[in-house]
Order: sequence, then structure tokens, then C-alpha cells
Amino acid sequence: VEQGKIMYGHQDDLMYGHSWKLEDDGLFTISGNGATGWYDQWYQTPYYNKYGQNIKKVIIENGVTKINQNAFCSCNNISSVDFADTVTIIGVYSFGGCSSLKNVILPEGVTTIEIYAFCQCPALESIYIGKNIQTIDNNAFSGSNNLKAVYYGGSEEQYIQVCEPEGASKVAGTSYAAPWIARKLSYLMNIWDDVNLPY
Repeated sequence: VEQGKIMYGHQDDLMYGHSWKLEDDGLFTISGNGATGWYDQWYQTPYYNKYGQNIKKVIIENGVTKINQNAFCSCNNISSVDFADTVTIIGVYSFGGCSSLKNVILPEGVTTIEIYAFCQCPALESIYIGKNIQTIDNNAFSGSNNLKAVYYGGSEEQYIQVCEPEGASKVAGTSYAAPWIARKLSYLMNIWDDVNLPY
């Protein structure tokens, strides 16, 4: 639905009980409760084909708990995302191929970053991950080769448990939870209050 310079999507618009709004300046807002819609392919989202390249900033409002598969995949002009505190899971390919996304701050409640969630994001430089993270799937950041720093809110012991769980293979290419991050990134052991992020 187009109204003036604002485009709207409603609950019957394949968003699984969520609504979305895209403003003329590229601000895209999702509201609702629970997980967003699940899409087998990135171009199947109800907004991608017509508006996907117009999205510049995403706001996920309170009530949304999971950003599901392919939600914003290949939306190349997204430069920032504001996550609600209710978000706990970042889904498969949810921000894959977002080539303008530079820095990400995940809310403290996020427990899972699924496979390829932030893959092929060449502008991505830093990410903050809270202490409640439990699983970072392999290849969650694959192809995001400019990722320089992970800021983590927990202890070093917690970080090791997430990235190198007891009994996990240390062989390159393993599918266990995030050996890629443990090997690839210059890990900065900082408490959130002491970190000055570059934005």
C-alpha cells in the first residue's frame, strides 16, 4: 500500500503477523510479535522486489523475537540496524549480502546467530555481541572479510565456551559453533562500558 511517500505492508502481507513501513528517507520499520516471516529465497519477501534497494536503515521494534531466514538478504543499501531488546535469534541469511552494513550492535538478549546471518557483508567492520550468546553458527560471518573487531560483553571463559565448546573439533571447516570467529578475528576482550566503538 502506498500512501504519500510512505509505503506500508500489513499483517496479511506474508509477514506472519508483522507489519512494516518504509519511509521516503529509507527508514524501514518492522513491528509485531514473535518471529518474522520465513522465506526460502531472498526475493520472496513482500518488500524486496519493489523496495529492497530503497531500504537504508532498519528498526526492529519491541515484540519481534527472531529475524528469520532471508529477511533482509541482499538489501544492499542498508547501513544500520537498530534491534529491539526482545530479539533473541538472528536467522539464516537474515542480513547476508547487505553490502553497506558497517557496524552492528546486537541486543543483550541475543542467544543465537545462525549460519550465514551476516555473510558477504564486505563493509562490516565491527560487531558487539552480548554475554547471553550461546551459539554462533559456522560461517555466520563468512565472506565479511573486513570484519576487524568483535566486542563481547561476557568473560573470556564464556567466550571460549561459545567459540570452542568442549569436545569440538579444531579442524578448519568444522561445523561446530564459531571456530571461524575464534581464528579469523582480532578478539578484543572488553567490557561494553569500556569500549569506544568507531561510530
